[in-house]
Amino acid sequence: MKLYYHKTDGGAIYLTDTFIKYKDGSKEGVFKGAKYIVRIDGDITEDAELDINEEQNNTIYLIKYIADDTIEGYVQKEKDFEEWLKEHNKRRKEEGESKESKFEFELIKVNKITKYD
Repeated sequence: MKLYYHKTDGGAIYLTDTFIKYKDGSKEGVFKGAKYIVRIDGDITEDAELDINEEQNNTIYLIKYIADDTIEGYVQKEKDFEEWLKEHNKRRKEEGESKESKFEFELIKVNKITKYD
């Protein structure tokens, strides 16, 4: 399997099994339609998480930071956002940054599609 690189405006790094192709021939990983999504947070040997989406036509929720419209991450279910925010603020505290409120984010529901050959 080949995975494609994607870096969000917020700095999060992902590898996905789906991609978009640009006019220059380069490819960039995308979430839409991805079965495999790897989130790399720091050291790839210790801090990578793999999500495998077995269900077809399911949804994910992109987490948008409202102030600058960047996508900071995603969760599988709406209720998972609270846990994501807790981990997000834990990392911010470790980096000496202030805590962010749930009101600073918007969840964007994305319907996944099946990739057809």
